[in-house]
Order: sequence, then C-alpha cells, then structure tokens
Amino acid sequence: MTELENYEALKAENVRLRRTLLVVVAERKKMASQITGVQNLGLQLQKKEQEVKSLLEKNERLEGSLARAENRITQLSLLAGNGPQALASQGAIVTPGVSKKVLEALTRENTKLRQALDHLTNKGPSGVDLAVVCIKKFAFLVIIFLYKAYICLCIKDGGLSY
Repeated sequence: MTELENYEALKAENVRLRRTLLVVVAERKKMASQITGVQNLGLQLQKKEQEVKSLLEKNERLEGSLARAENRITQLSLLAGNGPQALASQGAIVTPGVSKKVLEALTRENTKLRQALDHLTNKGPSGVDLAVVCIKKFAFLVIIFLYKAYICLCIKDGGLSY
C-alpha cells in the first residue's frame, strides 16, 4: 500500500507542479507584453522629446525673425517719414526695444556678479581685487544695456540724435 500511496502523492505533486508551471508561464507572458509596452512608450517618448526640441528651436528662430521684421518695419516707416504715429494710426503697434533674451541674460549676469561681489568683499585684499574686476564687468554690462535702451528710445522718438 505504501507504494500506491507514494504513487498517488507523486501524481498529486505532479498535478500541482503543472498548475504552478502554467501560472508562471502566464505571468511570464504578461511581463513580456508589459516590457514590450514600456519599450514602445520609451521610443515614443524619445520621438516626442526630439519633436519638442525642434519646435523650441523653431520657436526661437521665429521670435528672432519677428523681432527683426518689427524693427525693419519701424526703420522703413521712419525712413519713409511716417514716424511712429503713422504706425499707431494704422493699428500696427510696433515698439522696438531690447530683446527679452538680452534682458534675461543681463539680469542673470547681474545677479551672478552681485553674488560674486558679496562673496568676494568678505575675503580680504585678494577678494577686493576680484570684486573690482566684477564691478568693472557689471558697469560695462550696464553701459551696454543703457546704450541699447537709448537707441530704442531714439528710434521711437523719430530718429537718432547724437
């Protein structure tokens, strides 16, 4: 009887292992399909990132073209003798000015220089020498900004006057 009991126990164990194997195979197939889905999503993400990058570059180019076109319209209008008043009466309000990128870059540089100046003035004589260099660089940036603003104001007023 023990052999028969052993045989029945082995048969039951075999059935249990087959069921476990079927469950594991089903889980493996499910995981394989999930991996395929994740890989597809990764590829789609890369494509979209490239698309976003190209659209951002295109946006920058178009903003630059728009700024150049607005400035050119203003210059041609001024050369034609129309002046800024004629542009405003036509409904086209063109205000030449410092570009947003230049202003942001100057603001960032100004902040960096201020932080460097605050940090360096606490360092002693060598820090003071570096602070002087930073102050000169900051002054130069301010002069450039003011010059561009002056040019824009002169264009708005109808011509450059030196």
